Amino acid sequence: MILSSQRCSRALPSGASLSRAGLLVGLLGGCASLPQEEPAANQLQENTCVVDADCGEDRCRDGMCVARPGEEQDITLRITPGLALNGSDPLPVQLTLSRVDGPTERDLALPQPVGVHVRVRDGNGAVPAEVRFQNSETIPGMPSSSFTRSSPEYGADEDDGMTVLLNEGEEYTVRAEPIDTSLPPLRLPFTARQEHTLEFDYDVEFETREYRITGIPTGERLIVQAVDPATGRRVSSIAETSEGMVRLAFAPGHESYSLDLTVMANAETASAQGECNTGRPLPRYSFTHVELGVGQPRQQSGPILVSLPAVMDPIDYEGTVELCGADHLPVTPAQVERLKVSLRSTALLTTDSTQDARVSFHSEAEAVYDKDTGTLRFCARALPGQYDVVVSPPPVSGACERSQDRSSCGCGIFAESRLVKAPADRRDQTGVILTLPTMPSLSGVLMTQGRDPMPGATIDAVARGASTGIELIEGDRGVTRYNRSRQGTSAEDGSFRVPLDVGAYDVTIKPPSESGFAWLVSRDVLIAHRMEEFVGAFTMTAPVAVSGVLRYVDGDDSHQAALTGAVIRAFSIVGESDERRAIEIGQATADDGGAFMLLVSRPELQREGWY
Repeated sequence: MILSSQRCSRALPSGASLSRAGLLVGLLGGCASLPQEEPAANQLQENTCVVDADCGEDRCRDGMCVARPGEEQDITLRITPGLALNGSDPLPVQLTLSRVDGPTERDLALPQPVGVHVRVRDGNGAVPAEVRFQNSETIPGMPSSSFTRSSPEYGADEDDGMTVLLNEGEEYTVRAEPIDTSLPPLRLPFTARQEHTLEFDYDVEFETREYRITGIPTGERLIVQAVDPATGRRVSSIAETSEGMVRLAFAPGHESYSLDLTVMANAETASAQGECNTGRPLPRYSFTHVELGVGQPRQQSGPILVSLPAVMDPIDYEGTVELCGADHLPVTPAQVERLKVSLRSTALLTTDSTQDARVSFHSEAEAVYDKDTGTLRFCARALPGQYDVVVSPPPVSGACERSQDRSSCGCGIFAESRLVKAPADRRDQTGVILTLPTMPSLSGVLMTQGRDPMPGATIDAVARGASTGIELIEGDRGVTRYNRSRQGTSAEDGSFRVPLDVGAYDVTIKPPSESGFAWLVSRDVLIAHRMEEFVGAFTMTAPVAVSGVLRYVDGDDSHQAALTGAVIRAFSIVGESDERRAIEIGQATADDGGAFMLLVSRPELQREGWY
């Protein structure tokens, strides 16, 4: 659902509250005649019952209303023990509960942490490296389960290495990246088993490829590496060109790669080019050249030829940043002092469009308060081309509730597509004005089924960073992938208001954990209009209750003690194939015996679009 047409910009009078029926009348009638009630006391509303009749269509269980059996759902759990074993960090476990359709009692058997010995070596001893462990079951939206350890120093004794705890039976991708960048990273798939040794052997002859690179800008250094085009991770050594030649060593097992060729300007070259950021090197820029996979045949003998397109000379990009106005931001430019301005290229201008290499460039500057003009002025060095120009707004403390005006909400992020190019007879582009926008907002009123207001609920709007599917109004040049996540809290009368940047969000309404109500989830909320307030009415409902006890498989008392205070987070997986992502739908904490009661949102409360 794209939120761009319905407007309800009227703020509530201070201290006013709305009943659910009153708010719906306002929505259907263009926000007219919104009724007022007496403020509710700021007290916890709890999901309690005595008999089934207290729960409407749901049922009463142990003094709490819970959902009756209904639509099935699969729930992915991430369980983080409360205590660490053997001095290591707590090791999260990921499990799936299938076909949950109502109140469920399931004890959860967690895989036993096992010690795995890891060595990174060559013929002379240990190779110092960073070793990264990544669980193979990684879904966007889930907390990262990866961690990094440093291997022992070069020249250590033969038996030296390191021992790490992993979940027995789980599949990992383990990556060793030597400190010596003349060596390529190595990657191994691995299933954790007790007393297993995982060894990265650098006492081998790696496949190498040599390149002849033309078009390197005069007086600048070129750093070359190969990366996986899908992940951006390095798959080769790193080397610097010498007289246009460079040789890379490759890790085996990669079907394709791209060359990343980074120009690093020296300080002498940079300081001689204009007055903007005088004395600072021009930020690096990169060429990407697609090549064949390692081990695949080439159509030529000798060095691989790579020709770089000629970029235009750098220019100064100068101007001012304007705030969104006193009605929205309770600070002045003098109080702000400085803001970060970023330029991220999408298509640099070149003098030869026939080359197959892509060029990218990223520059940063600060907009600093100028006492003489009373403005926030910036100057950035940039290569001519099309850019996403991004300005981070100043932070603003304080909540932004429905009963308040916009003065405590602050400005939105500035993110627009701009052409950075100087006039034909100049080396700078001046007079640029970047105006921080106002923000639209999501707002509403939370109440129980008995129409009591729900204060203290958390409203999490998680930015998806989507760049497509959001139809901004005509003339809006905004780029939506830079939107920011925000959080709000419902007031005493159950009302809330969360100001947001335009863009895509997954929004979760979380009542206080001790209330016993289910979370409400709105996914794929698309906000496309900067000047509107999108209003919803929400009734807190009974959860799907999942209870049980956490236990380690074959664990002893010390292992079981580690599960005291374990955090259980429940996720629903949405989307298909490469578009899959996880949305959190509930959370619980285990007691000192590992027992837990997890309250999750029922499937019909996990909806697309704003309610």
